[in-house]
Amino acid sequence: MSKRETKHQRMGRPPKDNPANETIGPFRVTSEKSAAYKAKAEQEGMKFSDWVRSALDKALKRNT
Repeated sequence: MSKRETKHQRMGRPPKDNPANETIGPFRVTSEKSAAYKAKAEQEGMKFSDWVRSALDKALKRNT
């Protein structure tokens, strides 16, 4: 079936399975800290954003 023959297809990015709908940031850090944070995320085999969320979640659990 060609593109013209298909039914109306929705354009754009498909919905994510992630329910997160808020944005935190941007915030500023030194280049040394940024490099250290990114290196730690890579060392743990995580994407940087996932590592930041994990670190924030751990801090939240320590303080509650």
